[in-house]
Amino acid sequence: MNPFREFRATDITAHSLQDEMGSRGYLLIRGLLPTEELNRLLGEIAQIVFTAGWLLPDHNPVERMANVSAACGDPDPLFKRTYEQIFSLESLHAFAHHAALRRVMNILVGPHLLIHGTSGTFVKYGMDPQEDRLRGKNPPQGTDWGDDWGEESEEFWGTLSVVGEASAKLRTERGDYRGFYANVRDAIEKKSVLDVSSEQALRTMRALMLAHKSSRLKRTVLWEEEVD
Repeated sequence: MNPFREFRATDITAHSLQDEMGSRGYLLIRGLLPTEELNRLLGEIAQIVFTAGWLLPDHNPVERMANVSAACGDPDPLFKRTYEQIFSLESLHAFAHHAALRRVMNILVGPHLLIHGTSGTFVKYGMDPQEDRLRGKNPPQGTDWGDDWGEESEEFWGTLSVVGEASAKLRTERGDYRGFYANVRDAIEKKSVLDVSSEQALRTMRALMLAHKSSRLKRTVLWEEEVD
């Protein structure tokens, strides 16, 4: 196995990151996130697992000395409870929005779609291909928009990375704006029901507004929270 190529956070440039990802497919960046903030988060996690009995009781939790006699796993109720406590930490989720990490991800994939879940990450390159074609010099005319309308090039497909599994490309579903407006027309003429109900539209608006709130406050927000 070849040794990891390391970067220092202070040496990061758009050119160096993109070249490294293009040639090797990975990056190891030292000093990207502040040590003080990482240690604070590790301290919170250590306290949770210490309380659960997973660390030796006669040691400082910060030392993170495992209590092997307390080993457990799914579906043990204690494991699930401790797991949920850790993944409910706002400070843990805040790291996904850390300015330093966002800067690197913006260089690598652009500010389009980056989703962090409790079990993995989804990264999506590019935007809806219909937009560029409609804004281009030769937008489609009439009713025949071509057999490839709404198809996206494989290079822009999203990548799903799940813990314990190999990363996989997910083909982008073919889009066609015309279907939405045809359905609205049919609903107005009482020939069909709306495919996208007003309730669904309102939920989408709420999700977008909560996403803005989460970004603004740099913390995880709950669906039930007030939108402001």
